[in-house]
Amino acid sequence: MSHRFPAERGQLPAAQQAVYDLIAARRGAVPPPYLPLLASPETADALEKFSTALWSGRLGKDVQEAVYLVTALAYRCDYQWRSHESKALAAGVPQAAVDSLRAGGLPTEEQAGAKLAAAIRFARSVHTLHAVPDEVFDKVTPCLDEAEVSELAGFCALAAAIATLLNVRTRG
Repeated sequence: MSHRFPAERGQLPAAQQAVYDLIAARRGAVPPPYLPLLASPETADALEKFSTALWSGRLGKDVQEAVYLVTALAYRCDYQWRSHESKALAAGVPQAAVDSLRAGGLPTEEQAGAKLAAAIRFARSVHTLHAVPDEVFDKVTPCLDEAEVSELAGFCALAAAIATLLNVRTRG
């Protein structure tokens, strides 16, 4: 598997090095999804700020990580799955829920709890139907407040952007 965008800071022009340094200062490193955006420094910076806002938001880490797993499967992004499977388990996503997702299913409330199961169903709807039917929305709203539902929608968008960038970056 090879990469289409330079990963080494020294291979980048000055403007790209500046945003590379900014992202590295905020995160300690430049994660692979940002590399395809470095040629558009403002876009790379905007995505990093959006990501930081959502990751430090109100949603639980279990929901965040589960959304990344759902997205990885929907976008066939193996890197995203490999990167987030252990993080999801560490964040409290039950093994049975991860196994259900890996098998193409949806975890039950018994496997994941009501909140996590509803959030996973929401994310799956976003990525497969490109919409959230009323019955799915009505299942998540008793579990998450309005701000959390807003962040959940944003997190689905972020995870999709990350999966897309990873899939564009890598060939093979």
